[in-house]
Amino acid sequence: MSFRLRVSLLLVAGVLLTVFPYAYFAWKDFAESSIASERLRFQTLAAVTREDLRSSYESYIIGQVFEIVRQKESLRKISLLSARYLQHLYGQEGSEAEAGRAAFLGFMEERGVKVGVFRLRDDPLSGSLDDLARTGGSSEGEDSFWEGISDFSGRSLARLLSASEIPQGGRFTVLRARDGDGAKAYLAFIAPDANRRVAFVNLESLAEIKESSLFDDAFLVGELQRRLPTLPIGAGSHAMVLDGEGTVLARAGAGPRELEGALSPELLSLALSTKDAVTEEMVDLPPPLGRTLVRIEWFKALDWRVVLATPASTLTAPARQMARRVVAVALGVAAMSVLLGLSAAHIVTRALSRMTARAAAAGDIDFTDPQAHLFFEDQGLSARSDEIGDLSRAFDKMGLDLAKNIQKRMEATLARERVLGELAAAREIQEGILPPQEEAPREGLYRVAPFLRPAKEVGGDFYDFFTAPCGRRCVAIGDVAGKGAPAALFMVMVATLTRRNIHSGLSPEKALEQLNRQLNERNPNSMFATLFLGLFDPETGALIFANGGHPPPLAARGGEAREIGAGRADPLVGAWPDLRYRLQSATLAPGEICLLYTDGVTEAQNADGAFFGRERLLESVRAATLAGAAEARETAEGPEGIIDAVNADLAVFRGEELQSDDITMLAFQATRARFGKGSQK
Repeated sequence: MSFRLRVSLLLVAGVLLTVFPYAYFAWKDFAESSIASERLRFQTLAAVTREDLRSSYESYIIGQVFEIVRQKESLRKISLLSARYLQHLYGQEGSEAEAGRAAFLGFMEERGVKVGVFRLRDDPLSGSLDDLARTGGSSEGEDSFWEGISDFSGRSLARLLSASEIPQGGRFTVLRARDGDGAKAYLAFIAPDANRRVAFVNLESLAEIKESSLFDDAFLVGELQRRLPTLPIGAGSHAMVLDGEGTVLARAGAGPRELEGALSPELLSLALSTKDAVTEEMVDLPPPLGRTLVRIEWFKALDWRVVLATPASTLTAPARQMARRVVAVALGVAAMSVLLGLSAAHIVTRALSRMTARAAAAGDIDFTDPQAHLFFEDQGLSARSDEIGDLSRAFDKMGLDLAKNIQKRMEATLARERVLGELAAAREIQEGILPPQEEAPREGLYRVAPFLRPAKEVGGDFYDFFTAPCGRRCVAIGDVAGKGAPAALFMVMVATLTRRNIHSGLSPEKALEQLNRQLNERNPNSMFATLFLGLFDPETGALIFANGGHPPPLAARGGEAREIGAGRADPLVGAWPDLRYRLQSATLAPGEICLLYTDGVTEAQNADGAFFGRERLLESVRAATLAGAAEARETAEGPEGIIDAVNADLAVFRGEELQSDDITMLAFQATRARFGKGSQK
């Protein structure tokens, strides 16, 4: 099947699969949008009607109870006084304050005033009361009394106790509470505290006034008949207010024929049977209404219903008209698209045939050949100014760029292999300068365990251990500023000069001073290092040392660890000329292990960016030297056990985080050290 035939079939199928579904979904969406808009308008109209009814109802109630204004004013004063008094009591603690609150609530109960203390809520739709205190209610218990309270619009006390509903000076309202099988009316005053966090509710019974006298049907019906026709009822829609017997009290909107359909037994039965605050659904009514959107809101206090109705045909008429126009326009556009598509397909297929031939030939080209670019010189299509020309030029550029990239990649691969080989050689040289770990003394009087793991191929950390001319064991550890090859080269110079200075018979502090002078003479890049240099006598446990800005060593035994020379490090080596270093001393107890380390241990980071730190290192060393620690961790004892334990804890702490700095440690121990003359205790 040719490309042109496929394009034709696809265009026809596209028209059929696009136009009609589009028209259908456009009609459906428009109809649903119209219905949703009508629902929203119904909600607004119902809310306005409900609020008008509630306002008129509550206004008339207030007018009817005007005769008890003295009782109301008395309740307000009592409420404010009790609010202040209770607020004062709730600001105190202790048994006396609790007794005072209970006595006050009992006093108010005896006077016939019920008191409740509740927390105010920001959410007016909260479903439950959050009380601090309350007086008794009815025979059903105080919970059923307070939880069953609502105003004559059906709003619960929990909803009335909203911070946005209560002014700072308090408010009056008339509430109803369940009392056995009936209901009892109360005049209520709600006062907030100064911080608007707590509300004090005082209720006084209106038993002497019959509940039936609290409203007047004629007054409310007159208000409804005056107000309802002024609301913006849409064309074809109508609104009604029905009493509990199904009698129309007020109506507005559509004419008598629609009213006759709206008063069908089906709708009346649905309206009178609903006990929900709001009911909204599509129902089938007799002609002329037919399928109709109906919203019913129940005004529980009077058992009245607000009914709003609009025929579905009225709502969907604009959608049907819009769908017909969309189909007509879409079919015309589709016909033009088919003609233009066939013409464009003919032009494109002819050019694509040439491009296909060039692409097939390009597969045989050796792109590493310097003459490969000749194939991608202009062959006619690149001279076009349309998209085919753009495609041809892009194809030519792709071929040239591919040849260049292959050449560059080959050169980069060779260069990378060269660099990796040089770094591998540099690492072997660096490791050859340091004493091998397998040559560390592990038996007899003196044991040493070294460890070094660079962050890159080569690093700037080093360690050293050897026997000085005086017979003592020299231990050294250092950390050159920086990483990689420059730090590794500087490290080689520092390690070589350090060993030479000790072999020349210099003490640790003099060796550091000499090293500092030597580095300043041959240090064009101003590099520097931290360095700990010590001489240890395994016979006596005596350690003399000098510290050039390096972390202080740790000494540990039997689950105890301490720092040696903490807070007394001298300046960095190589940073400034003419520096002086102090000779310090310490004594290791028999079996005590000394651990030298670089800051790559304490500054190791986990995925959260936290550091391993000095305290974790001390805890790791203590745990490693506890009795039986080697067996529990399945690691070696002595210096090797310290190194293994710290490495294991570092691995757990760091997790999947990559190593960011060189990690170097050197641990040593006098296994049978004895205190000689002049040793410190």
